[in-house]
Parts: sequence; C-alpha cells; structure tokens
Amino acid sequence: MKAIYLMDGNSLLYRAFHATPYLANSKGLPTNATYAFTNMVRKILKERSPSFLLCVFDSKAPSFRLQISKEYKAQRPPMPSSLSLQIPQVRRILNAMGISIMEMEGFEADDLIASIVAAFKGEGRIFYIVTSDKDMMQIVDEHVLILDTMKDQLLGPKEVEERFGVRPELIPDFLALAGDPVDNIPGVPGIGEKGARMLVQSFGSIERIYESLDKLKTPSLRGRLERGRDLAFLSKRLALVRTDVPLCLEEEDLRIREPDLKELRRVFRELEFLNLLKEIREEVSVGEAFSFEEKGFEALEKEMIYLVPVFEGQGYSSRLKAFALSDGNGCFFSESMEELVQLLSQARRIVTHNLKPLLIFLMKRRVKVRREIEWFDVMLASYLLNPSKKDLSLEGILEEELDVEIQGGGKESLFGKVLLLRELEQVLAKKMEELSLSFLFSSIEMPLVHVLSSMEFYGVKVRKDVLSLLSEEYGKKIEELKAAIFQLAGGSFNINSQQQLSHVLFDVLGLPPSKKTKRGYSTDTDVLRELSKVHEIASLILEYRGLSKLKSTYIDTLPTFIDEASGRIHARFDQMTASTGRIISSDPNLQNIPIRGEEGKKVRRAFVADDGFLILSADYSQIELRILAHISGDELLREAFLNDEDIHAKVAKELFNVDQVTEDLRRMAKVVNFGIVYGMSGFGLSKGVDIPLRDAERYIEAYFERYKGVKEYVERAKEEAREKGFVRTLFGRIRYIPEIRSPDPALRQFGERTAINTPIQGTAADVIKLAMIDIHRRIEELGLQSRLIMQIHDELVLEVREEELEQIRALVKESMEGVVTLSVPLNVKIAVGRTWADTLT
Repeated sequence: MKAIYLMDGNSLLYRAFHATPYLANSKGLPTNATYAFTNMVRKILKERSPSFLLCVFDSKAPSFRLQISKEYKAQRPPMPSSLSLQIPQVRRILNAMGISIMEMEGFEADDLIASIVAAFKGEGRIFYIVTSDKDMMQIVDEHVLILDTMKDQLLGPKEVEERFGVRPELIPDFLALAGDPVDNIPGVPGIGEKGARMLVQSFGSIERIYESLDKLKTPSLRGRLERGRDLAFLSKRLALVRTDVPLCLEEEDLRIREPDLKELRRVFRELEFLNLLKEIREEVSVGEAFSFEEKGFEALEKEMIYLVPVFEGQGYSSRLKAFALSDGNGCFFSESMEELVQLLSQARRIVTHNLKPLLIFLMKRRVKVRREIEWFDVMLASYLLNPSKKDLSLEGILEEELDVEIQGGGKESLFGKVLLLRELEQVLAKKMEELSLSFLFSSIEMPLVHVLSSMEFYGVKVRKDVLSLLSEEYGKKIEELKAAIFQLAGGSFNINSQQQLSHVLFDVLGLPPSKKTKRGYSTDTDVLRELSKVHEIASLILEYRGLSKLKSTYIDTLPTFIDEASGRIHARFDQMTASTGRIISSDPNLQNIPIRGEEGKKVRRAFVADDGFLILSADYSQIELRILAHISGDELLREAFLNDEDIHAKVAKELFNVDQVTEDLRRMAKVVNFGIVYGMSGFGLSKGVDIPLRDAERYIEAYFERYKGVKEYVERAKEEAREKGFVRTLFGRIRYIPEIRSPDPALRQFGERTAINTPIQGTAADVIKLAMIDIHRRIEELGLQSRLIMQIHDELVLEVREEELEQIRALVKESMEGVVTLSVPLNVKIAVGRTWADTLT
C-alpha cells in the first residue's frame, strides 16, 4: 500500500520541548525542542523511508472553535518564548529536508490532517498520523494509524478502543459527555469518564443517547443529561475534528523532495548540532570546484601571501610536513624548509590558520621570523567572534563562514583551503570590525601568539631526581596513612571505593550520613570535612586523598612531560580555550599545581632555573578586586586601593563590626570579597567559610549595603547579559551567556554569576596579556637573555640571567603596573629564587 505520513507539528514540538532539558547554542538561541524534533523526523526517515510526508502546524490566527466557545483552551498558558523562538529553525530544517509544511488560518493541525485523510483516503493508501494528541485518535481505522515515535508505538482501532473504552469514531461523543480539562471542553456535569463510557458503549453517539433518554433506568442520570443537553452538543462540536477543510492540495504536494544538504548543514552549524552535522558529512560528499593555476615558487607574488601548513603532532612536538601557498591567484605546494624560510624573508603580510605551531617549529629550526611581517590568524579571529565555539578547525571555519565544505586530503584539498583564505580573512575582519573586536585582535591576541610561542619553545627546567625522591617520600606517607585508617576501621578495605568507604564509615563505625547518591551515602570532601569533627578517620582519609592526588597527578606525571633533549617541560599555553579569555595551560597543566601548603611548595622545588639564571615571579596583587573597583566605580572600594589599605582587613572590620581583625575574620572577609567577584550566593559563602546560611546572607547583604556601587554593577551586568545575550571586558572581548535566559533556575543563576564575573576576570586576562606582550617586546629590543617561561593565573614567571636581575626586576614591575591606566593602581609583588618554590611567600 502507498504510505502517507502526516505530522502534527505543534504536538510533536511541545512534546520535544518538555521531554528535553534546556539547550542553547553559544549565542543563546534555545535549541532543545529543535534538536529533539529533528531527531524524531530523522528517525521516521531512517526507519520507514517514506516517500510522502507532510508536517502540519496550527494556525497562528484563532481557531474557529473560539467562535463556538470563548472558553476553549482558555486556561492554556501562551507558548513559552524559549519554544516560540525555535519554530523558525524547525521550519528551516523541515524545508531543507525536503518536507513540505502546511497551515491554514483559523484551523488547527488536527482539522487539516483529518481533512487530508478524508480527501485522499482509498485507492490503496494507508495513513500514519505522527502525533501524541489524543484528538487524532477519533479518525483511526484499519487504514489510518497513529505513530507515536517517542514511545515507539503504532496505534490502530484495537489499541484506541482499549485506551478509551469506545470505538475511535465515538471518541468525540465520549468527550462530549466526560469533558476534557486539557482543552477546556466542559462535557456534561456529573457524568464523568465512567458514566460517559457506559453510555457510549450502550447507545453510541450522543444523538442516539438523547433519543434514548426514556430507556435510562436511573432518574438522576437522566436528569443530568437533560440539564446538560446544550453543553453536550457544544462539547461535541469542540471535540470533533473537521474533515471538510477546503484544500488546494495534490498528492504530489505530499511527496518528500530532494534535501537541500547545503542549507541543512548551514542550519546545523548555526544551531551547533555537531553530531548531526557530522552525520551529513559522512553520508554525502560535496565537492567544491576550484579553478587555480599551480605556480612555481619564484612566480608567486610574495608580498601578500596565504599559507596553510600541515603538521604532525601538537604544541612543542609539532613537525611540519608540507605547506601550501597562494598569492590570491596561483598556488604552490612544497615540503621544502628552505622555500618556507625564503618566503619569510620576503613576505610583508601572511594570512594563515593556527600560527603558534608554525612559530615554534621555526624557533626549533633557529629560523628568525622578521618582526615586520603582519600576521592574520583566522583561527584566532574565529575564536574572538565566539569564544565558546567548539570547532576552530580550518574546515569548520570555512563551513561556518563561507558555507564551503572541503573533503579529503592531498594537494588539491590544500589548494582549495589556501585559495579561500583571502575571502575568509575579509569576512572575519569585517565581523570583528562590526563587533568592535579589531583592537583586541591586532593589539592583544595576535602579538600574544609570539609571546606564547616563545614560552612554549623555552619551557621550564624540571629536575627528575627531585620528583623521584618526592614520589618515594609521599609513597611512604600514603602507606602510613593507609595503615592508620585500617587500624581505626578495624580492617583493610579499598579506600578509593566509594561503596566500601561508605560501608566502613556509616555501617561499621556508625557515623552519621548526610548525603545520599544513587550508589549509596556520599563520601565526598564536604561530607568528610563534617565527619572529621567527630572522628579522626575522616581527617586521615582527606589527607590520604590529597597526597594520593598530588602524587598521581603531578609528582609521578610531570617527569613524563620532560623533553629528553632539553631537560625541560614545554607545556602548552592556549589562548583559544577559555571563554573568559584567560590563558589555559595543558600537557601538563602547570596552573593547577597547588599553591598553598608545604606539599605544593615541595612540587615547585623541582622547577629550577638553568645555570647562570634565577627564577623571578611577578604576581598581581588582588587584580580582580582592583578591576571591580574600576568597573563599578564604587568610591569606598576605590578609596581603599588608592590608600593602599588591606582590603580584606577593611571589609572584615565593616562586616563583623570589630576593631581588631583576626586571621579567621580576615579569611572570611577575603572569601566575601572574591565571592562577590564570582557572583557567590549566600549558600556558597556559608559552605566556603563554614558558617550558617543566615549569617552568610546577612554578610553579603551588609557588603552590598556599604558598597552600593558594586551592587549597582552586579545588577547592571546581569541586565546587560539578559538584554544582549553577551557581556564585554574593558577591552571589548565578548562572551555569550545563553544560560542567563534559561527557564532552568540553576542554569539561569550560573548565567548571572558568569555575567558578573566575566567582565572582571576577562579584563584581568587582557591586562596580563598586555603586560606579557610589553615585557617580551622590551626584552627583545634590549637584546637580553632573560625570558618569560610561565603564566600561572595572575603570576608571570621568568627565567632571568643573574647579571640582568635588577634590570629585569625594574622592567617587569614597570610593565605590569603601568601597562594600563585604571582609576586604582595596579600592584605587583616580585620574588626571586633558585627554584620556583623559593618565590612563594
């Protein structure tokens, strides 16, 4: 039989929306219903391979049923805005899939579907109605079936009758008596579902029922029916789907067209449905034709050049295999290092993708790159336009910006990419100009690439022998802790097993559990801290965990990253990972080595200066609080920094109403100060400093009462994010915050905290980057041997030639404190030693 599929668009959309957690793309457009709906359609296409499929939507205009009853569906809330925003995207996807859409003013999708079935029924056709709406069940028969994709069910006459207790065609009569609170159909008062079912089963339609009132033996039932006659017939008119809607439709209008894969990829990219995008890539091969002339190297115009390098490996280990060049017209392919060096000696401007590996490779080959070259990194530009973007590959950027997909490898693929770099650069440059990101790109991020390349190339010297002795020492400590824990527990067990530890703590020792998880009672850090107040074993387990993590994550792992040739760790410093603009360290992550405590200090003793050098640490003091004072304009906060006051002690005196500030009170005030920067709630503060929630909320309230400018900034930042969907740093860096519009309170609160923190943390990141650029430039200009080797949060670490120490100390302090002018001074603490640990104060 010829199968025709009719989808109830509104029914499926609502179901998709409520069944799927809130999702949004990185620019804040909600996508959860769109994603789930798309997968429903894909499932039908994949499993059933239909030739005929139509999606029907309710009319935006009021239904004709409102003329029958103004109460019809009156109690239903309006469509949530986070769903209505998705409908245009759903329509785009359906059209791109080749699926026609239908709606008609004044009618609901049910009426159109029923009318299409009535118009085309017969001649060997079978209809599958894809819906979760019970109203559609009234047209079910042996050739009209309901397809429930979410429950994977097919409902025919038998299944419908089992659900309602009446035949499908009598469902409107059943609802006429029983009513339907979902659609505000009144029914007959006092009848109910049981009575309605009995009456319809006995007599059939309401017309037959009212013709047979004298046959009813129960006077009260007869009386209710008589009094409710008008409501019954009104309710049936509301419940009955129309089958006579005038249609201008041919069967061929229902046929699925060839999909527009280019448009489908475009929509999936915009919505960031990467899995769906990947599937399209695998299923189809879209070749782009490029006309080009392959030139010899000497024939290329080298002043303005486009370059696509091909690497093996990552970071410091990257090895250049080949490269393609274009002068905008002709193309050149090479594996010759000499030709690349010759290019760098002649080119004035070079456009490329992911510049840093190329610079590190050249440094390893002792090739000096002329400072006069103007670089444009399309990867960096794409990141700045949307720092939450997941795919920064050249292929991904070309698809997103130019809607071009280049598949395969080899020379021809490279030529396609290099030829498109000119157009890609123009598009990205224009977008950055429109979003006021050009200064950030040209004056901060592009110069920073050279600094980070140098840092990764030089790396930091790390002593394996120090780490080996430390591993042995900590191994013994861990064994001693295990023995002590087993003694208190009355036997050995796997301390790393949550289930076994839970059994020991709560069953064997009888300690009070506080949090339950799917696997039993929680043994997380918060629980153990509470338990440590009543039993020593919890303190020992916390210590055991801390030392085990330090040993496995750093002490035993760091030696594996030491380059055999240089004896140094060449960690990656990535400027295109964090949404705030912060530099992120990886392979290994040097930024996560503990700062506080003797354990962290011992690890840092393995980080040493080379012979004839010293380690210099320059750390911004409270940079984020100083930026908060500048951005908020709060007079009291600015005054404290202008007078060089201890801000934590000052806030402690004000919050706790004391003259003498203890270390504990100062610590609490510090948590409050930085908690404000990170949008901390009363609950977060109460956990952070272990005080009652009521006290924590009172302290935050007292802080905002005194620092009114900060309170105004907090509200202003949240409002700006809600209105625009993004926030900016002082230097114009953008971060999109889709979570702030989420209906989920937890996600929305996360978005609000992000809106408060990002302008502060992002501006701090920009300031540190400017300082790094200035320090690196001045060291180069002076021809000094000292160099930047690490960036750790608000700290810059340099390896300084001993005879250059005083010159570098003054240079670094001057650069870091003077690189930007704020309404409060920046303050830098400098420390020097033979090891990194020696610089900790």
